[in-house]
Amino acid sequence: DIMSKSVEFFFCAYSKKGKPHMVIKQVHWSKPEHGWMKLNTDGSSLGNSGLAGGGGVIRDWTGRWIVGFSIKIGIATSLMAELWAIRDGLMLYVDRNLVMVEIELDAKFVLDMLRNSNYTNNSLSPIIEDCRKLISMIPQIRIKHCYREANGSADYLARKGTDQEQSFIVMDNPPE
Repeated sequence: DIMSKSVEFFFCAYSKKGKPHMVIKQVHWSKPEHGWMKLNTDGSSLGNSGLAGGGGVIRDWTGRWIVGFSIKIGIATSLMAELWAIRDGLMLYVDRNLVMVEIELDAKFVLDMLRNSNYTNNSLSPIIEDCRKLISMIPQIRIKHCYREANGSADYLARKGTDQEQSFIVMDNPPE
């Protein structure tokens, strides 16, 4: 099912006495605040470098699907696939003249690169700069990390992109 489901996430935590204990945290996609849209993106690479794709979905504050996309990238690293996905998601967002967006992605390193204006990387700088320019075009924006388990729809669309025939598919309705 393309729509996100709740997932229980288990991890070990240590108390002050150093004894591990199990913590259960329910992980799921959550709606943005009233009036906001949420853009979830993900990149996928089958190997590093390997056949890569990206995808994402924009939903409104009620959880209603606004638009989704899937891209065929070709051979790329997982980091490059993540960046392509967020850039193309931002382009779709800007093209639709939407003004308030909360962006969620499960690649913390990408989030850190976008937040740090001093970060440069010769091979990645052009796409990072594209993302920053698009971010600057959106009047109200929040970018945050989410658990992979809460990013299932974007992950599905990214994996779909690795082997689709068209290079870019826009979906006004969720796939079956």
